[in-house]
Amino acid sequence: MKMTMQPITIENDRVTIRPTSGGVWLTQPQIADLFCVFVLAVGANIRSIRKSGILREEDTCRMIRYKDGSSVEVYSLEMITALAFRLDSREASIFRRWIIERAIIPEIVWKISMSKDRRLN
Repeated sequence: MKMTMQPITIENDRVTIRPTSGGVWLTQPQIADLFCVFVLAVGANIRSIRKSGILREEDTCRMIRYKDGSSVEVYSLEMITALAFRLDSREASIFRRWIIERAIIPEIVWKISMSKDRRLN
């Protein structure tokens, strides 16, 4: 049996992302497993995010079709991040903190500031 690695894992309060060439995409059951919540909660929150217009379906959702004719929807890292801010679990909280910590890394803030300065000139 072939064992597949999850693109995102949360273990020992640490987040690990293993992006592929196509980015990071997870199914609803994978997202539910990641954040230790029910699949129904993931689906309901995806519908709510879509309905609000915060994220567009065409940017955050893809359909993967298998050779046997079956298909599954997968969701982008942007949707996964939005869900982390809507779901209430220990794992979602760890993911939120991880995202925020990365957003305030001095090198990233400096690069963003430089990009804005260049646009102003």
